[in-house]
Amino acid sequence: AWLAGHKRGAKQYCTPAYGILFGRNGHPYHGICEPHQQPAFLPVPRLGLKEYGLKSRVSSAESRIRSIESDLEGIAEQVEKGKLGKDEAKYQRSSLISRIREAAEDLAEAEQALARFKEQLLRDGYVKMSKY
Repeated sequence: AWLAGHKRGAKQYCTPAYGILFGRNGHPYHGICEPHQQPAFLPVPRLGLKEYGLKSRVSSAESRIRSIESDLEGIAEQVEKGKLGKDEAKYQRSSLISRIREAAEDLAEAEQALARFKEQLLRDGYVKMSKY
């Protein structure tokens, strides 16, 4: 009974459409496909995982930018409250602005890498497998 259930499950799970979605959600493949299904299935979750990683890079850079912007606002508040001198505030702003530039460059690179990857998926026919 277990083997029959496993085979039915593998038949539903081990499709390229499901594999790419599984990878896009950050889930690795755990070896459940039947040997005859693996050649067509195995590359697909890896592609989804790569896309997941690229999206994570974009999200991480966006988060860093928001955090640095918040820090910049905090400097202005500290100056207003007299807790931070103007020279120190100027130094801290300069440092944070450099960090924002770096994070913005990281974000641009990550977005470009994700766009190139999505174009490749489209060219290779993988996007047709599931909704983007």
